[in-house]
Amino acid sequence: MKHYLMEPTYKKSVVENTTYSKDGVIATYEEGYRWGQFVIHIPETEEEFEAWATKFGMTLEEANDYYDYIFNDDSVDDKYLAICGPDLEGDHFDLDDYDHEMVELWDGCWSFWHVVKKAADEEFTDEEEEELIEHLQELYEDGYNEAVEHDGWEMKHCWSEVQSTITLVPCDEVGYIEEQEKDDDGA
Repeated sequence: MKHYLMEPTYKKSVVENTTYSKDGVIATYEEGYRWGQFVIHIPETEEEFEAWATKFGMTLEEANDYYDYIFNDDSVDDKYLAICGPDLEGDHFDLDDYDHEMVELWDGCWSFWHVVKKAADEEFTDEEEEELIEHLQELYEDGYNEAVEHDGWEMKHCWSEVQSTITLVPCDEVGYIEEQEKDDDGA
């Protein structure tokens, strides 16, 4: 398996979202960070690619068929990176799209709640929405996720996003980057 350290190229572009559900309401807590790092794991062998495909809901045969256009493109040097890794031309990355691990998030610098009713034909009044958001904010300030769950909210999903262009640097499985050894001239 190859590993790459993924970082945003701009500050204040890493976002962590946590979604909760209760009584027909979906509440999402968004927290933005000044910086963050993630390790992206990329297969190197067909066996590792099969495990990756399975993790993302495909058989090896389905993945080979689906990505046939990449496997047959002689201009692509690292076929598994092209399939399993982020597109360096992009500027928005949902980390759930990759086999990844968070290394760290630095300096939470904003947070807020979004709430919506599950039923498409129902909406909050401005007053109801504001009251619920204040209640959730107080819960979260008092005891984070645990306090929200103790109030009857069920955590449904937590995911991270990078909302900028990124860099990818080869690293080990935990994100450590070895410094290049100096040549005999000390350079």
